[in-house]
Amino acid sequence: MRPPRLLYLLLIPLLSAFPQQPSADIFRGLFPIQPPHCSKTPIVIAQASTNANTAVSRGMQMQFYIGLHTTVCFRLDEGLSIDSGKELKNASSWLHTIRLDKLEHHHPVTSCYRTFFPNQAPIGCTAGNNPKLCCDIKFRPYR
Repeated sequence: MRPPRLLYLLLIPLLSAFPQQPSADIFRGLFPIQPPHCSKTPIVIAQASTNANTAVSRGMQMQFYIGLHTTVCFRLDEGLSIDSGKELKNASSWLHTIRLDKLEHHHPVTSCYRTFFPNQAPIGCTAGNNPKLCCDIKFRPYR
């Protein structure tokens, strides 16, 4: 005996009314949102300040250490809503990405560095001699 088709038609809307998978909001507190290409993700909040012209300016300073082929992602959260006349600007958030791809040293340091300043201090020159147009400064290179 086959079940009537009317029963199937009634079950389809009933099953689709209940969620099949857990919502992503449940895991938002446990796992922070981080793009897969980011090695580090510091949280930076921009500070809002008003200048004499009543214009809003934002200043931000941050420092992070990255190595070669490291990608740092940071999000600038403008945590305040600004009411300018009739408009109400909502808070926004932008994700920025910085990657150190290449490091070049155009002037390598050797064991002797030659300077060409006529009025230079006698650093590296022998004692008792005035600095000449060309003075050799000798040092040990970093290893």
